[in-house]
Amino acid sequence: MKNRYIRIVKELKREGLISPVTSMSLRIPDYKMAITTPYPSMELISISYIRKELRWEEGSWDTPIHAKIYRRIERAKGVLFLFLPELLAIVEKEKEFKPIDLWGKGLISEMGLLELETEIEEGLVSLHRKGHYRESTIFPTQLDAKFIQPLIHHLTEKNIIIIPQTGVYIVGRSWEELLRKGLTLYHSALLLLNR
Repeated sequence: MKNRYIRIVKELKREGLISPVTSMSLRIPDYKMAITTPYPSMELISISYIRKELRWEEGSWDTPIHAKIYRRIERAKGVLFLFLPELLAIVEKEKEFKPIDLWGKGLISEMGLLELETEIEEGLVSLHRKGHYRESTIFPTQLDAKFIQPLIHHLTEKNIIIIPQTGVYIVGRSWEELLRKGLTLYHSALLLLNR
């Protein structure tokens, strides 16, 4: 598993897609997930997704989100969060993302859009800045009700959720599938911006 992970991270770095908010996880046996530690180390740690444990604080800024995805969405074997500025710029301007390339069009049926309230956007910024949800300016119950629950609801129907001004959550069966979809979105956005 570690060699696969290293290969995926190298590919994301090569494309310039590793940022301070990038997070990845994979469901593993015994109700656990292998999740990245915060940027820049991006190491893998194994933690429970069923119950909160002290090691959650070692995981990425959005560990509670990954855990809830695994608890609620059986088909999710892996989760990737990417900050894709090119795609987000298109969504900001057009209020949608409609790829013009064949590969991007192939993902349209898997995509959804999740609009956030301003207070939640500010809370997510605080969450990332503090590095962990306990130290955020947004209360965990607000975050759960106004962001995580709607995100989970969208992910039950779609595999890719674009969150304007925030990033993209992708669920899939493997890290390779997550990488393929993430790179496709990125290249489709570049193509749209350069036409």
